[in-house]
Amino acid sequence: MFLFVPMLAFSQGGPTGPNSLTYECVTGSGASAVYGNCTYQDLINAVRNFTNQLTIYVLAFTVVPIAYAGFLFMTSGGNAGNRSKAKDMLFKVAIGIFFMLSAWLIVSLIANALLAPSFSGVNPIRP
Repeated sequence: MFLFVPMLAFSQGGPTGPNSLTYECVTGSGASAVYGNCTYQDLINAVRNFTNQLTIYVLAFTVVPIAYAGFLFMTSGGNAGNRSKAKDMLFKVAIGIFFMLSAWLIVSLIANALLAPSFSGVNPIRP
């Protein structure tokens, strides 16, 4: 639990912007800044920021089961059951990392496509 305290403390009060946990819709800067004027691009950027931060936290957490599986593997000795359990755990963590990175890649590619300058927006379907 204490391993994640710095990470959680960092997420509480950092600056807002493209790489922070929170996202604010700001038009202009300085005294003429207008807050809360959100657009479609702001929504896509907020989703992108959330998935980037979630991916970082999930990948940081995968260290725990990897370390536990390594501990089980190293202390298994002649016990084939613990060795098999450790290999199975490492395999499941590797599959989880693969799916997490695949999901991040899909969201990132879609967000980049939607924010491309050539994207003209969503056209409503008219009967």
